[in-house]
Amino acid sequence: MGEVTRPATPATGTGTGTGLVRLAMTVDALPVSGGVLFSRGRQALRVRGPEAWLSGALGRLREGVARPPADTALGRLVGELAGLGWIGTGPAPDPALHDGLPHQRQLGYLELFGPDPLRMQRRLDAARVAVIGVGGIGALAAREFVAAGVRGLWLLDPDRVETHNLNRQHLFGLDDVGVPKVMAAAARLRGLAPDVRITGLARRVGTPADLDVLPDGLDLLVLCADTPADIAALCWSWAAAHGTAMTSAAVGLDSGYWGPLLDPARGHCLNCFEAARRARCSADELRLEDTGATPTPHSFGPSNSAVAALLAHDCLRWLASGEAPTVGVRGQLAFDTGLTTRTDPVRSWCRHAEHPISRSTDC
Repeated sequence: MGEVTRPATPATGTGTGTGLVRLAMTVDALPVSGGVLFSRGRQALRVRGPEAWLSGALGRLREGVARPPADTALGRLVGELAGLGWIGTGPAPDPALHDGLPHQRQLGYLELFGPDPLRMQRRLDAARVAVIGVGGIGALAAREFVAAGVRGLWLLDPDRVETHNLNRQHLFGLDDVGVPKVMAAAARLRGLAPDVRITGLARRVGTPADLDVLPDGLDLLVLCADTPADIAALCWSWAAAHGTAMTSAAVGLDSGYWGPLLDPARGHCLNCFEAARRARCSADELRLEDTGATPTPHSFGPSNSAVAALLAHDCLRWLASGEAPTVGVRGQLAFDTGLTTRTDPVRSWCRHAEHPISRSTDC
């Protein structure tokens, strides 16, 4: 656990400041000799100062105070905590108002992504997401989206549930065998959240135009299908033309990946990302990649679940806050070692035109 020691010297003068600030719900404070030890996860901050003053300051920060002037002791303490992302804004969420809701316990977790968890939860509630491929990754990711609060969901998949799907597509059960996946998934997800709005489309994606059934103003396109071989390029062509952010994930025999999350509004381009990524590969790596394009017929439930969870985590973080670790970057998980890595950032913005959305369609 990392630890930073900072003195807190009481100062006169109160000032009014602007805005309400408070200690994040996920931050613990432990009285120690000569001060207080603040901690969250693996990080810690030791603050030294008079016991009575620190106790009072901690109580005020728990309740929420007007932002204090930076040149006061409380202002300096708030500055130190804010530098670690440990200061929230606005009133703390009232657990009683969220009692019985699936996302009740995630509000504190959302503070890992930003200072206003209620605002981020509202963003999740209003998000509109399409999942292409409701299989070993897509079905699990869809469940995570709905459980987190997403209420607008479009599912595309041409297949029906088969018995051999059940080792990894845990959204389905034996009674779903023979049912179109999009129908079975919609029924299961409505059981989790009756107010979710799901549009199930049992269709195959063979051209960008096949995605025209999706609505305008979609927040995120999540690609979890692996056929046809060029499906990522097809989906990106549609997403770029419609200004829709897109990410993807896939699982192989011994590893899986998720990302990059690309946003046309930021000038991202999948074709440029792939060109830069492949430029870093050796001739043998490219040969293996190009000849091994057929998805493996072998599958293992935990492998799919792990990648689906990492994908959903980044998608939900991006929907809530506008940022995620895999924006412009691909994450990779090696199943034999459990090692998670991310590719070095590569050029993921288009080099052709001036306008971000139009230039993403030209490569």
